[in-house]
Amino acid sequence: MTMAFSLLLLYMIPFSWFVDIKSEAYSDVCVGDTKQVVVSERTPRWGIRGHVYAQVVKFEGQSIIETTIDRETEFGYEPNTAGSTYTVRWSEPFEEPGLYGVNSWVTISPLPLVRTTDFKEAEDYKFNVINCESINT
Repeated sequence: MTMAFSLLLLYMIPFSWFVDIKSEAYSDVCVGDTKQVVVSERTPRWGIRGHVYAQVVKFEGQSIIETTIDRETEFGYEPNTAGSTYTVRWSEPFEEPGLYGVNSWVTISPLPLVRTTDFKEAEDYKFNVINCESINT
């Protein structure tokens, strides 16, 4: 009974206790790009493996339009780091200029038999897709 109670308590610990994410910023991209730079300020308690599924949405006025642009990958939070800059590769290129955002579900396994998931809403992770050809001509 004590082991089961201990496991239950571990499942109740929030994601933020294992990885404290202070900010995450997605760079603007050009029409046609599939890669994007992300700057993250976060502090993991130790090296933790994770899995992410993310989907891009487009903001048009008051509407949020789901796209078919997504990504799914395994990754690792490196210990003793306060931040990270990394590149993500989206499943297909951005085709239209506009304001976009990223919905993401990050699942970590910080301890044996323990998994926790954090949902990040696109409203908080916006970026622009720009027609760079018109800027460079």
